[in-house]
Amino acid sequence: MASNCSLPFVYISGEEVRRLVGMAELIEEMARGLRWVSERDEGGVVQPVRTVVRVDKYCGLRGVPSHQAIVIVLDPRTGTLQAIVDGVEITNMRTAAASACAARVRIWGRSAASAQRCADEVRAKVSLSLPDALRDADVVVAVTLATEPLIRGEWLKTGAVVISVGACHSDWRELDDDVMLNSLVTVDSCDAAMKESGDIIQSGAEIFAEIGEVISGAKPLPSLSDCGKKFLMFKSLGMAIEDVLSGTLIYHRFMERQTSRQPT
Repeated sequence: MASNCSLPFVYISGEEVRRLVGMAELIEEMARGLRWVSERDEGGVVQPVRTVVRVDKYCGLRGVPSHQAIVIVLDPRTGTLQAIVDGVEITNMRTAAASACAARVRIWGRSAASAQRCADEVRAKVSLSLPDALRDADVVVAVTLATEPLIRGEWLKTGAVVISVGACHSDWRELDDDVMLNSLVTVDSCDAAMKESGDIIQSGAEIFAEIGEVISGAKPLPSLSDCGKKFLMFKSLGMAIEDVLSGTLIYHRFMERQTSRQPT
């Protein structure tokens, strides 16, 4: 349905997004959305795999975020435009919320200065080498633009949880075959993973379940020893439902705040 842009709508900046919603609330919304996607055959959310236009030759440009986006919030009843929301901040927050990653971590980055800035922000420790950062870690979160494997299974302890957010093209990798073939693999979307995840496609690793199926209880996670695996791995590619729920939640919080400021 076409949107009626003659009606008033609001713009919500990244700064407003951070003020309007907390991570705990956003994590609950992401869990709801992931469950709905995995319940698509029972009347849940149905969404196509995203369309990606590759602009690799421009990836070396600096001064702009690696992911630039806006989220458009429409009234689900009429299609009327309600809000345009800064998508950069939504992407940052909902990706972390969907992965449910821990805040207290060791950090490694190819840029020591960037790694230190990140560590200062979350009060974490910078590791000078990647193996040192991974050794004895319970949870490993990979958020890279790597095209070749960075993380090796030999550096991980048995029982580690690996959350992979990067390598979002079929010809990109951030995890080696040792990680992939020895992991119980969960994904946000099977359709997306089999089209976009180079780690899964190139390694031939088998997908155990979508994380929504785990959340709903449709596919409880077995113990690693029972399935002969060493690691538990979650591949997060990001889905439209995450942006829809985030944008809608932020819009409602914005309107609630505006209403509370009006004189009675």
